[in-house]
Parts: sequence; C-alpha cells; structure tokens
Amino acid sequence: MLIIASSYQDYKYYHILNLINSSGPISRTEIAAITDYRNGTVGEFVKDMLDRGLVEETGRLSTGNGRSRSMLQVSSRVCAIGLSIRPTKYVVVLQPLKGEPIEQIEQSFPETETHEALIAQIVAVITELIDRHRDLNITGIGISLPSYNPALSLQFTLSAAYQHFNDWIVIDMANALESATHMRVMAFSAVGLPAKAESLFGVAKGCRNFICIELSNGIGSSIFCNGETVTGNDNIAGQIGHTIIDNIANGNTMCKCGKAGCMEPSSAWPGLLGSILSAVRSGASSLASPLVMEKGEKTLASDLRPFIDDGDQLCCHYVKRAATNIGIAIANAINLLNPERVVLYGFMLELGDVFIRQVTSTIREKVLFLSRNFDIVLSESFETILPQGAAAEVMSDFLRTSDYQWVYTVDPAELAEKTSQA
Repeated sequence: MLIIASSYQDYKYYHILNLINSSGPISRTEIAAITDYRNGTVGEFVKDMLDRGLVEETGRLSTGNGRSRSMLQVSSRVCAIGLSIRPTKYVVVLQPLKGEPIEQIEQSFPETETHEALIAQIVAVITELIDRHRDLNITGIGISLPSYNPALSLQFTLSAAYQHFNDWIVIDMANALESATHMRVMAFSAVGLPAKAESLFGVAKGCRNFICIELSNGIGSSIFCNGETVTGNDNIAGQIGHTIIDNIANGNTMCKCGKAGCMEPSSAWPGLLGSILSAVRSGASSLASPLVMEKGEKTLASDLRPFIDDGDQLCCHYVKRAATNIGIAIANAINLLNPERVVLYGFMLELGDVFIRQVTSTIREKVLFLSRNFDIVLSESFETILPQGAAAEVMSDFLRTSDYQWVYTVDPAELAEKTSQA
C-alpha cells in the first residue's frame, strides 16, 4: 500500500479523491490534465485508492482511434453509519456516499430504561450491523445530537433517566461505540444535518444555497449557504417556527419559547390538530367529526387527507390558515437568505395538495420580487434525514471536503474544455 510521505503528497491525494467524487466517472488522463500532476503520480495515487476500496473502475470510454480510457468513480462500498436519538426511539442508517441507504434500523425504547441499558442496546445493534456488512468500507459513525435549548425551555418530555441527553451521548455513548467498533465516532448538532443530507443524497444535490423546512410537530429550518451548513453561534440557527407573525392580535397562543405571536403554536401539527379538535368539540360541523372525536390527539395528518380532498370546510379552513402562516414565514426566510431552492419535508405534507398549494402560493405571493429565482421541491426524507445527515458529515470529514470545497465549484464547462484537450 502506498505510504503518503509528506503534507504536499497528502494534499494531492485528497485533491484527486475529491475530484473523482465531484466529477466522476473520470479517467486518469483527465485527472492529470485538470490537476497538472504527472501521469505517474496520478497512477500511483489511484492504485492506492483502488487497493483501499475508495474508488472503483466503472468501465472504459472510447476516445477514438481504437483507444479507450478506464473511468473512475468513488466506490459504492464507501459509506458511513448515522444515528439519531429521539425521545421514544432511535434510527440507524448505513448510508453509502452515493445512493439510497443500504440498511435502515428503527427501534423504540421504553422511558424507564437507564442510560447504560440504552447505550448497550445501541452498541449491540451497530456492531451487528457492521458484522453484516464487513465487505463495505465504513468510514465512521455519526450521531445526531437531539435539539436541546435550555434558554428556550425546549426540553424532551422524558423520564429522569434521559435528562442531559447531549452530555451522555457525546461522552458515554461515543466512547462505548469507539471501544466496540474501533471506528471514528463524531457527534453533530441536528440543526445543519437535514441540509447536509439533502445536499449529498437528496433533492438538493448540486445546490450551494438552499433551505430545508421541516413541517411536523415543530416547524424548523436547516440552512445551506455557499456550500456550508449554518448552525449559528449557539447551534440554534433556523428557528423559523419562532418567527413572529401576529404580535398584536388578542388571544395569541403562548409559544413554548415563552413568547406570544410565534407561527409554530398555531401552524405546526399539534396546533393545527388542536384547532380542528376544539372546533369539532364545540359543535362545528365537519365530515371529519366522528374520526377526530374518536382518535383525538392521536389523529394523523394522513387521516385528515380524504376530508381535505373532499373539500370539508372546517378542515380546509384550518389547514389553509396554517399553510398561509407557514408560507409567510418561509417567504421572510427567502427574502433574508436568497436561496436557489426550498426543500419541504415532514409528515404534514401528507395533508395533501390543498396544504402544499397554499404553502407554495403564499410563498410566491409574499416573497420579494428580486428573490423569485428559486424553486420549491418536496423531499420524501423525514425519519432518516438526521441519521443521513450525520453519516454525510462523517464522510465529508473523511474526504476532507471542506478543504477542497473549490473543487466542487469548478465550472463544468471549464472541466469539459480541459478534458477535451487531454
């Protein structure tokens, strides 16, 4: 195996690896032409990458005159493990650098378990996962830290065994996983992970400026600016749900952050469902009344979809009101950040076309004219978006992507011109 002897050799090695990752399939000749490295240097490095399973040959491309070139891309065997822990369950994904997750595991756990029991359970699940996939090049394990902000009292409703979530995840669980797997274990703020996941694996590939909007029990955003995630000074950037949309009306619902007038209390799923339940219980007419009276707070967004599609006035009224508030908050974010794409994800999308159309039409109506060069797309990721984001961060760290960010911004026309001369 090739030994990289100097920092400059190290630089060239990862330069080539990132070039293959960003522009592959690509040939050795093309790499030499783009980088101005000697053919022998490129060949040495590529051989080492092939030996280590970092890159793979994808076939040959004819260049005319009977010649052909072997094409290279980052190996489909390069992957990472992502883990996210929520109040009642955890999700583990084995995520390759390209494509869909190889395996996804979702486990619930009782609130009465201790930290130590939960750690042992997760360590066992992940070590078994690694054993099942010993043929893969697993670069490390990433953990999504639960969003926790004591200043805003946004705490998990857990038993005493789960207090100080981030402390025992960062220290105890990370150490246990490192000891059991002998792999790098890294912990990341959940704030930037949705954007990281969508940029690498999802509907925002190739975008350098976009925002992800979560529409579920809370309304949050994850920001990707100039090719980097934005987490903020205290790792709480993107609190779009706490955008003030009604600061003067009487009877505002008090938000869990301690302020009145926030968008989230009335427009996230608990607030929307609460409004519908309150109206039905007070005697308002709705085709959905029998269902919501029976299921109460266990009613799902998908349960209401048929009634909304059929034009039930009560359901449509509250759904459109929530969607309008959400659209206004997103428009404000667009005016501030000027993204090229807005990614919507979360189970509230299951409310259907009426909800989605109202959100998007409100955004288009309220956004600044100069900021209208963007598109709105829907993502199917929700349960896996945080562990996928954690896996993406691990692989980016492994590839040293941040040190070679400029490789990913090279104009394709410039690459085409150089490679055509190779």
